[in-house]
Amino acid sequence: MTSMGGLIAKARVVRGFDRARLASEAGVRERTIERIEKDLHRPNVKTLAAVALALGVSVDSLIPILRPRKPACTPS
Repeated sequence: MTSMGGLIAKARVVRGFDRARLASEAGVRERTIERIEKDLHRPNVKTLAAVALALGVSVDSLIPILRPRKPACTPS
């Protein structure tokens, strides 16, 4: 599964932005974008919304959906 940071990095590359450009467009520091993309920091809702807007994508497209795992064995 792709992480939130991975989804943001992929959207950034598709958009043709470097980290500095995305940071500028989103109104955050470049270091913040770097930490988010490396999954060292989870953005708050305001930052995530600003990043999504700068990238021209929806917020939900940047949030990985966790699917429940099936148990390895079924209890009897």
